[in-house]
Amino acid sequence: MSNLDNRIMNADQLLTQDVEKFSDGIVDLYSNLSKPLVDLALYIFRLGGALGFQAPSRLFIYLVVSGLCLTYLRRPIARLTVIEQQREGEYRFLNSRLIMNSEEVAFYQGNERERSTILSSFDRLISHLRLLIQYYNSGRMMFKLAEALGRLALAGREMTRLAGFTTRVDMLIDVLDDLEKGYYRKAMIKAANRKNSNAENSLPLNSIADGVGGELIIEDNVIRFEKVPLMTPNGDVLIDSLDLEVPSGRNVLVCGPNGCGKSSLFSSLLKSLTFA
Repeated sequence: MSNLDNRIMNADQLLTQDVEKFSDGIVDLYSNLSKPLVDLALYIFRLGGALGFQAPSRLFIYLVVSGLCLTYLRRPIARLTVIEQQREGEYRFLNSRLIMNSEEVAFYQGNERERSTILSSFDRLISHLRLLIQYYNSGRMMFKLAEALGRLALAGREMTRLAGFTTRVDMLIDVLDDLEKGYYRKAMIKAANRKNSNAENSLPLNSIADGVGGELIIEDNVIRFEKVPLMTPNGDVLIDSLDLEVPSGRNVLVCGPNGCGKSSLFSSLLKSLTFA
């Protein structure tokens, strides 16, 4: 081929290396393009059904513009790859020529000449490979920089969430410190359906806790409540005045919906038995 047409230099390099890399690139191109295109069509369809096609169209325009910019930035890679293969072919050709004409080179004492020629070709190849590696590493560092900026933006969101958790933990620590010092604070809440009730419908928590809300009479064989208010632990008045008598030996079933005062009834009874 080289004797008939000089447009192709180093045909052996082209047949052994370039054709193999071309075939590998064609095989990888299908897998690198087919799945992203299917994913793009699927996600655009799903987003269009959920949010309308305006948001996916803007995203698609952004992807197209980004792809054009990346294509422009990747242009030097093709030129550098062509030069790399040319330098490799030249170095391969010089080695093959030396092997084929080794007797003539030795007879005419051209070893130093051939040595300098091969080393010069090798140095050009190495310098070009270093340039290509430097360009490749610079591109990777730019991508890593973009990823770092993205992670930094996500870290801002995590910091916002962490600030909320920090407030909650700080509140818990303050309450625990106050409890350790013996300082208690409890907000009194009236019943929601008693908007017009006055302060007499709510008893102070300390009076409930101390059992001072009424008169306790100890009597055998009977449990009696007379005008006893039932309240929740945080001060909601469930029953203003409860009258109940349970003689000894009678079975009593206390039932009702949640929040009607079953637990408050037994809590008041337990406090009475405790003080008794």
